[in-house]
Amino acid sequence: MALRVIDGGMVGAAGGTLTAFGGTISVAIPPGALPTATPIALVRNLAPPAHAGLLAGSAFDVATPTTTFAAPVTVTLRYVPTALPASASPLRFTVRRRGATSWDALPGGQLRLTPPTVSATTTAGGTVAIVSPIVFDVSTSGFENGVQGWTPSGNE
Repeated sequence: MALRVIDGGMVGAAGGTLTAFGGTISVAIPPGALPTATPIALVRNLAPPAHAGLLAGSAFDVATPTTTFAAPVTVTLRYVPTALPASASPLRFTVRRRGATSWDALPGGQLRLTPPTVSATTTAGGTVAIVSPIVFDVSTSGFENGVQGWTPSGNE
């Protein structure tokens, strides 16, 4: 039996900040982003849609996918540097929101190394997560000089 933990709170027209799961997620809602007191749930998403660069354990559902904010809210996600895969570079992390068919990068991205967090803004609820770019090893990918089937001819 899977247990689903829901955190969050009520946020009104004056705005506010919700922090949950021991500070792993924080959502700062500015004044005017919501017209009236609205329940905002923060739920750890244990089975987010796949993405090769998704940082394990970083996916959360913020409110509902149909929730819209009249002003951008700031979502901040904390990561654990010692738990990162060797290929992951925090300098390349982005916060993305799951759209209808893809993980879309959110604007306003900021990285902090102390505390280790990544932030971005959104005007919609839904699933958010930290995503690292996929890095290919061109020496083993069948590509030469970065372009498949291309070899230097000296006439470039």
